[in-house]
Amino acid sequence: MTRKSNSGQVLLGDLFPELGLNQSYEALRSLPIQRLSAVDSSGPGDLIFIAQAGYLAALPKANPSALVVSESLRATVEALNLSFPVLYSADAMLAMAKASAHFQVEPRPEPMRHPSAVVAPTALVADSASVGPGVVIEDGAVIEAHVILHPGVIVGARSRIGQDSVIFPNVVIYHDVLIGERVRIHASSVIGADGFGYVQERSATGVRHVKIHHLGGVEIDDDVEIGASTTIDRGTLGSTVIGRNTIIDNQVQVGHNATTEEGVVICGASALAGSTYIEKYAVLGGMVAVATKVRVGMGAMVAAFSILSGNVPAGKKWGGSPAMDRMQYNKSWVLIGRLPELFAHVKAERKKQDGSS
Repeated sequence: MTRKSNSGQVLLGDLFPELGLNQSYEALRSLPIQRLSAVDSSGPGDLIFIAQAGYLAALPKANPSALVVSESLRATVEALNLSFPVLYSADAMLAMAKASAHFQVEPRPEPMRHPSAVVAPTALVADSASVGPGVVIEDGAVIEAHVILHPGVIVGARSRIGQDSVIFPNVVIYHDVLIGERVRIHASSVIGADGFGYVQERSATGVRHVKIHHLGGVEIDDDVEIGASTTIDRGTLGSTVIGRNTIIDNQVQVGHNATTEEGVVICGASALAGSTYIEKYAVLGGMVAVATKVRVGMGAMVAAFSILSGNVPAGKKWGGSPAMDRMQYNKSWVLIGRLPELFAHVKAERKKQDGSS
């Protein structure tokens, strides 16, 4: 992949493979691009992207080196007679996501083992891995090639981290956690803590909470990204499983023995109770709560702030508290908004009946 040159720029032509262009723009191949920018703050050297019509209003004040816009907006943009080059893409948002890799500025440490790191004699750490200050790697753990462990990371006994994964500062990975390749876990997350499981033992003197010891682990497949301060509990028996290409936002709770299949998206502050099951490509909005053993079907979408106490069919859009089909939920809220009117109507009808009796 072409990275920024020492001058802090790439040539626009270097981005062509990622932009999904609908025609040839060879005359613009040598145009220097220094950064990707928001539309309303763009200037010379900037490349901007527009995928939604709502951002077009800011274009007259923009001054980028070039604009990439979705083909669906072509007619509207052409009518603006802009003074800077415009490139048309099948999907400008996807183009921006792919192009952003060329401008990645995240520090990538060289292979090393910091003197303050504590590595157990039985741990296996690849020579190409980077082990930062204050890292602890316990007995039997395996750190594969090109892994980056930022400062303060703890890797528990017998855990394995697959090659090219990046573990950010102060992440705690408990024992018997399996992490695939190219996984990114952001700061202060905890992977493999005990799940919330207790049995009440009653006696004449009161109630004692008897802990269920969690004997399973956590399995995280390849190409997963986990946000900051997220917690994924280990299984009671068997593993909690995070499927390939799952994206989990910040401050999410994943309970013991929960499973996400491939390509699931879970937005910030959501919580999955134990033994929930999220099928392929389902999307949970922010602050969604999922009750134990609930199953969310493939491709389903759940609106933010919803509470799921029952299964969601595949491909459906649900929302609300308790959650229901999104169309039914919308109709219910329309009726709730009319309650004062309906109440006044009923009250008036009662008065009429009382007056005629």
